[in-house]
Amino acid sequence: MLSEAVLLVLSIVGPILVLVAAPVFWFDWKIKTMLKKENEGKRSPFAEKLLRPPGESLRLKIDELRTSFWETFFDLLPILFGPALTFLITRATGPLISFVAVLTMILVCFFLALRKWQTIASIRTDLQNHRLGFDGERFVASELEPLAAQGYRVFHDFIIDTRPGGEATNYNIDHIAIGPEGIFVFETKAKRKETALVSNDSELSDYQLSFDGKTIRFPNGSYTTKPIEQAKKNAEELKGWLKSSGITDIDCRPIVVF
Repeated sequence: MLSEAVLLVLSIVGPILVLVAAPVFWFDWKIKTMLKKENEGKRSPFAEKLLRPPGESLRLKIDELRTSFWETFFDLLPILFGPALTFLITRATGPLISFVAVLTMILVCFFLALRKWQTIASIRTDLQNHRLGFDGERFVASELEPLAAQGYRVFHDFIIDTRPGGEATNYNIDHIAIGPEGIFVFETKAKRKETALVSNDSELSDYQLSFDGKTIRFPNGSYTTKPIEQAKKNAEELKGWLKSSGITDIDCRPIVVF
């Protein structure tokens, strides 16, 4: 009797695993393997340090986030099939056992899928913010181009390779302009315009900011000092980098661009 029940279950489970589960898991495994191997074992043919285009660090982060998005998405697919597969596998064992097994699998898959969905939502938010930052740096770069006619040399996404991690460090300066009037270090910030949160007593329009020498204020009443601090830090970092190359007594002037 027991052997007949086992054979019955195997006769149901076998075709399901072959026709449904196996292709899903195989496809998931192939996609993840392909994404993992895309950049493994590959070295750039360029030995010299290349000038970087504006927003290059953000572009690389966007590529990483896209890869993470698809990896998480394909991790989610097998989880979504869990309850259905459990039902198909256990339906021959009796309604009570099948109900308990399916309910248990639904709860397990729900919490696993919820975690994956939260990760996907977080990645999407990061992608939107990085794209906004990328567009901001590209826009500022286009505004700096006319400086070339005034004798300036402009560098974008400059990596401070003397910091721990060398060129692999995430520390970069958005823009640097070197010319007749000195060295200018730009910290670029892109912010979406306020819509419903504009303060009633604010004299600023939705596209305006105010600066009192220390604090940047926004139309909704919020304020920040972080971009100012970051710009000053960037200027000091560049000054230290130039000093390590033997260039001394040069002042680097920080500028924040929104």
